[in-house]
Amino acid sequence: MKPRAVRLRLATLVVAVAALLGAEAAGAADRIFWANAAGSISFARLDGTGGGGQLNISGATASNPAGVAIDLDAGRILWANSGNNTISFARLDGTGGGGQLNISGATANSPSGVAIDPTAGRIYWSNSGNSTVSFARLDGTGGGGQHNLGGATVNGPRGVTVNPATGRLYWANSGNHTIKFAFLNATAGGELDITGAPANFPLGVALDAAAGRIYWANALGNTIAFANLNGTGGGQLNISGTAVNNPQGVAIDPAAGRIYWADNGTNTIKVAKLDGTGGGQLNTTGAAVGGPRFLALLKSPSGTGAPAISGGSTVGSALSCSQGNWASDLLGSFLYWAPRSFGYQWLRNGAAIIGATASSYTARDAGSYSCRVTATNQAGSTSQTSAAHAVAAGGGTPATPPAQASFAGSRSSIRVSRRGRFRFSLQAGPGLTGRAVFKTIEKVRLRRSSRNRRRITLARKAFTVPGDGNVTLKLKLSRKSLRILKLNRRIRVRVTVTLENAAELTSTASKEIILKAPKRRRS
Repeated sequence: MKPRAVRLRLATLVVAVAALLGAEAAGAADRIFWANAAGSISFARLDGTGGGGQLNISGATASNPAGVAIDLDAGRILWANSGNNTISFARLDGTGGGGQLNISGATANSPSGVAIDPTAGRIYWSNSGNSTVSFARLDGTGGGGQHNLGGATVNGPRGVTVNPATGRLYWANSGNHTIKFAFLNATAGGELDITGAPANFPLGVALDAAAGRIYWANALGNTIAFANLNGTGGGQLNISGTAVNNPQGVAIDPAAGRIYWADNGTNTIKVAKLDGTGGGQLNTTGAAVGGPRFLALLKSPSGTGAPAISGGSTVGSALSCSQGNWASDLLGSFLYWAPRSFGYQWLRNGAAIIGATASSYTARDAGSYSCRVTATNQAGSTSQTSAAHAVAAGGGTPATPPAQASFAGSRSSIRVSRRGRFRFSLQAGPGLTGRAVFKTIEKVRLRRSSRNRRRITLARKAFTVPGDGNVTLKLKLSRKSLRILKLNRRIRVRVTVTLENAAELTSTASKEIILKAPKRRRS
C-alpha cells in the first residue's frame, strides 16, 4: 500500500457543496458519529458518499442521548443518556457488546456532552440538571466525583471538552450564555473572553488547539461562533451556503479545515470551512437522523514522519525499521485517528520481500532496502515508507541510490492543450532512467451522468536523463483522461518520479500540481 493522505470530500443535497468547499477524498471508512434524541447512535462517511447506518448498541441503553466520544484504546464509543442519567458504551466495530459505565461516586443529572482523557483514564460530562461537571474512570471501576471548577460558575452546562496538553477543561453555559474553563488539576477556573462572538444558548464546544480557538453552536441564535483561547475575543463563522437551525454540538477536523455540527432543527449534519469560506450539508444516506446532537470524528491514522532504517551496509547486516511518527487523537476537537497497531513490510529495489514482515530484517542480498510501516485503527490503515538504505556485497563499498529528482524549475499549474498535450520539467542526474506517473490526489468525476468519483492515473511517461540533467516530458492525455479533465475543469495531481541507476537502485520524489482543462472556445 502506498502512503496516502487522509482527505475529505463533501456531498450536497441543496447546492454544489463539493465545489464550494473544494472537496477532497477520504478513506472509505472515515466516519462521523452522532447521537439521536430518538434513541440511537448513527454514523455516515466523511467522504460525502453516504454509506450511513445505525450503530449496533445491543446491551446498552440510549435514552435521549446527548454527547459522544470515542475511546480507541478500548475500541468503543461512549455517550451520555440525559433521559435516564447514565453513561453508556458500545463497540465501534458494530458487534454490540454495549453496557452502562460504572460511574459510582459521581453525579449524573441530565448529562449533556462527554469528553475523555485516556492518558488520565477519565471521562468527563456536564450536568445541565444541577449545573455541575462530573467525572469517572474510563475503565469502569467507578472512582467518580464532581470536578472542582476552581470558582468558575456553572449555569446549565451543555457540552464539555478537554485539552490535556494545556491541562484545561472547557464547557458551554447555556443558562447565562458564557464559555467557561477550569484546570484539570482542579486548582482554578474562570470565564473566557468571547467579546465579539455571539453566545445564545451555546450548546457543545470543540477546540482547534493549533489555531488557538474554541468553537461552539448557538442553539437559539442559529450561528456557529468562536473565540480565541488567549482571551482576546472572538467572532461568528461564515457558513454561507447552508442554513443553521438549532445546532447542537460541534466537532473539528483541523487538518482538513472543516467544522461539523448537528443541525437539530432540520435533522441534518452540516459542515463548513474553518477559513470562513462557506459550508454545506453532509450526505447521510442510510443513517437515521432524528434530533441529532453532538458529534465525533473517526479517521484512519495520519502519518507525520516516515520510518527510518538503521543498521549495517553490507550483506548479512541486521537492519531495523522505526515505527515512524503518527498524529495523536485531537481530544478537544473530537477527532480520533491515533494508530492502534502497526505492520511492517521490507522491500528490496522497490519490490516487497516475501515473509519480511517484522520490524527487523537481515539483508541477504545487495540492493536498495526500504521498509513500509502500516498503521491501523478502527477506521482503516495508512502507510509510510522509509528512505532507501543501500546494502553492498560483503566487504564492498555500498552502492548509492540516485539522488531524488528536483522540481525546482517545474510549474505548479499547467494548462493542457485542446488535444491533451502538456509539458512537465524536472532535473536529475545524467544517464539515469526514470518513469513519471501523474495520479489524481482527489477523487474526480468520471462521467457527466454519474456521481461516481475515483482517484485515477491520468498519464505515465518513461524517460532517460540527458547529459545536462534537464528533462522535459512531453505528454499527451488519452481521450478518456482528456474527457475526465474537461469534465472536472481542474484536477489536483501528484507527479511521482522514480529514478534508477546502473546498480538498479532507485529513488522516488513527488510534487503536487494542478492540471487545467483546455480553454473553452469562444462562441
